[in-house]
Amino acid sequence: MKATKFTVVKKSAGYGIKSFSTEEQARIYAQKCCQANNNANYIVCIWSEGCFQEI
Repeated sequence: MKATKFTVVKKSAGYGIKSFSTEEQARIYAQKCCQANNNANYIVCIWSEGCFQEI
């Protein structure tokens, strides 16, 4: 069975920024990106059935 990767995705661009092995690490990174850019444009997703799905 393949391990789940949690990917930080930039919503406005639709591409993955960085992947993590735990959801907590991904959420922390996404929050830092949002704070650095003064927006809420970064979300945590998993890759499922050929597309990113927000969790």
